[in-house]
Amino acid sequence: MFWAWSILKKMTQLESAIEGFIQSLRIDRGASEKTTESYFGDLNGWIKTLPKEIRLEEITAAEISNFLVELYKRKAKASSVARKLTTLRQFFKYCCLELNLPQNPTESIPMPKMPKALPKALSQAEVQKILDALTPGITYQHRHREALQARDRAMVYLLYASGLRVSELVELEAQRTDLKLRYVRVLGKGGKERIVPFAPVAGDALKAYLEGEAGRGRLTMSPNANPRDFVFLNSQGNPLTRQACWSILKQIVAQAGIRKSVSPHAMRHSFATHLLQAGMNLRSLQTLLGHADLSTTQIYAHVAQDHLQESYEKHHPRAKRTNKV
Repeated sequence: MFWAWSILKKMTQLESAIEGFIQSLRIDRGASEKTTESYFGDLNGWIKTLPKEIRLEEITAAEISNFLVELYKRKAKASSVARKLTTLRQFFKYCCLELNLPQNPTESIPMPKMPKALPKALSQAEVQKILDALTPGITYQHRHREALQARDRAMVYLLYASGLRVSELVELEAQRTDLKLRYVRVLGKGGKERIVPFAPVAGDALKAYLEGEAGRGRLTMSPNANPRDFVFLNSQGNPLTRQACWSILKQIVAQAGIRKSVSPHAMRHSFATHLLQAGMNLRSLQTLLGHADLSTTQIYAHVAQDHLQESYEKHHPRAKRTNKV
């Protein structure tokens, strides 16, 4: 670790600045040990590429750029290069504020362009397998087994029918759920409220869970229950966590015979992709997903376009090239 510098040898000016920066992260910002180790690892790797006695004020954008170029030559991913540049930016910002460094040499260096990963959506057939696996569902060894199974059905159906984020799902309150008009009011990122409709089949599952005899009411009878107004509860009658939601979905997916990893977010991706494939416009989808920027929603257009291309090549008689004249 960085403190070994002061034990093994006299620190250079640059090493001393790095030590001060790491201490500032830990003390002033409350950074974890894992975070400080990550920052130190990035900075330690960088100074090894510099002349031994170079001083802070002698470091220019050229030294930073050369370091980044070497990373690319070693086949480093853009995300890794971006992280190291972020570390350097934070370090030199500290040096300017605390050590009176006159100029931040990283200011003129742009961040690497990150390739946008296309969301991994399930096929409609795969989603149907997951929904089919909800009946009877997970075999719980619990006296309120039927209530837990009803919860799982309502949860998974709503995930796919509404495209909610998992945090929005577990924080959903009963007073914000309208079974008659079939919509939920959710608080998304930034505390912004939006209204999201859901399909009748999801409404039936929610109604059975919220109002049925073997439903949510059973879970609230647990001795240590503290349900408040949250819709989805665990076996103890307390609000369900995001981790528990992921675990439940994982078990349902396994029962469906699907061997790839499926997260709650994958259900959200599938919701968005299938709506676009069915003809929904991007603006409407943006509203449903709660995206502040349309560019965030546009990534799904690429997935839908791939679907259209595959469908075209499969069904159009002249789509495939042949060698026949």
